[in-house]
Order: sequence, then structure tokens, then C-alpha cells
Amino acid sequence: MLASTPPWRDPGQPPVDGDTATRLRVFFDLEAAHWSGNIVAAKEPGAFKLRSSSVGVFGYRRTALGFGLGWGINEWLVVGARGEFAIHPDRDSQGNAGIVRGGSFQPYVELLFARMRHVRPFVLGRAGIGGAAAFRHKDGAWSGQVSRTIVPSVGVGLGTHAFVNEDLSFDVAITFDYRWNMRPRPGAPPETFGRWYVADTNMIAAVVLGLSRWF
Repeated sequence: MLASTPPWRDPGQPPVDGDTATRLRVFFDLEAAHWSGNIVAAKEPGAFKLRSSSVGVFGYRRTALGFGLGWGINEWLVVGARGEFAIHPDRDSQGNAGIVRGGSFQPYVELLFARMRHVRPFVLGRAGIGGAAAFRHKDGAWSGQVSRTIVPSVGVGLGTHAFVNEDLSFDVAITFDYRWNMRPRPGAPPETFGRWYVADTNMIAAVVLGLSRWF
């Protein structure tokens, strides 16, 4: 055991490898590989195509770190929330290089599959909102103007918790998130939320590695 039995569990029934019911989950994760892209209009009227914008592994072209909490409602359901911080290089329509950094908050729910002792496969659903700020490099210097974006999102995932012991699991997941990039409308009063509009959308598919501590 890595820790004594928490007060919400029956001391006479300690957890075993793979237990999730009435347990608190504290976790962090790292994006090991990613693909991002968007849907754009094709030359043919009414046609669309998928455009790739970024592919990378372990921080190349994009770095994303996640952290959060969860609670095991029972052996088959875990609910919680995840925060993320991400940073990646970017280039605007004029060809100016830049850096985009941002964060997000997403409540999530995991539905666990049939238990196989140390391994707990799951499907994941989540939705939330985030924000990003783009910093541009123009004429050999960083511009003082910052472009800000509000980013609602929805996502799904498929993964597994592989329990090293009753308190610690190694987590692997494949996730897919669809994001709406809302930017301020030029000339609109800054104090009004209505000045924000959906400028474009993008998709991110990722392989995520993480560790979870179960209390």
C-alpha cells in the first residue's frame, strides 16, 4: 500500500488492483503524438476536404500537458474534470511566424469495460472551454499585439488504466477533439460578448500517456 485507507472507504475492505468504486483519482498526462487539421472548402462547389496542419511526437510541433481529478461512482463509471496547457508554433496568413499558448477545462466521464483484474479499458467523453493567445514575430521582433481566442470543444477517447498496484495506474488513450475557434469581431465594443464569432474550427487526434493515483 502506498497510503493508508482514506476515511470514505471501509477499513475492512481494502481496494485491490483495478478497483475504482468510491475512489478519488488524481492524474497527469502527456501528449505523446498528435495530428491536427481542419475541414476546408474544395474547388468544387459544395465540396469539402480535410487539410492536415500539424503532425508531431513528444513536443515536436506541439506540447500539451494535462492534469485533473476524478471520482469513481462505481466500478464502471468515473466522472471528473481535466485541465490542459498547450503551446505550439504557428504562422499567420501573411507568413509571420508566432507562438500560440493556451489552456482548457473539460469535465469528463469514463465508462469502463468489463474488468480484467489489472487492466480497466474505458471509453471517454468530454466537453469544455478554453482560451489561447497568439504572439507574432514580425520584422525581426516580437509584436506587442496579441491575438486572443475562445475555444469551446467536445472530445471522445478510447483507452485503458493498467494498474501497477491498487493505488497506481499507467494510462494510455487515443483521443479526438473538435474545437471551435472564436475570435473578436473587428470594430466591436470590447466589453460585449457578442463581438466573438466562430472564425474557424480544427480537430486534434492524439496518443496520450499518463499516470493516475487512486485514493
